[in-house]
Amino acid sequence: MTSGFKKNTYMMLLSGLGVGLGIFLMGFIPEGKIYWILPPIFLVGFMIPIIDGPIIAILQAKIDNEYQGRVMTLFGSIINLSGPIGLIAAGPVSDAFGIQI
Repeated sequence: MTSGFKKNTYMMLLSGLGVGLGIFLMGFIPEGKIYWILPPIFLVGFMIPIIDGPIIAILQAKIDNEYQGRVMTLFGSIINLSGPIGLIAAGPVSDAFGIQI
């Protein structure tokens, strides 16, 4: 069980680095080169399911069957709340620094 957990942890770490690299590369796309964003978006889109699979496997292995539904619902709710919370935080930041177009 521990070797599977360790393998899943390394897979999530490497996939997380891939997502970060893809988002980092998106910041260097020159103006007017909209199609250059496709490879970094593909990298991010390819890596996210590789992160999600081991997370769900670890949760299912570590949580009792009677609590799995509650924990998965809470986990999904927290994940879905990250978008609106990020947008709430981005508003004051964009007001403070301005939006460059």
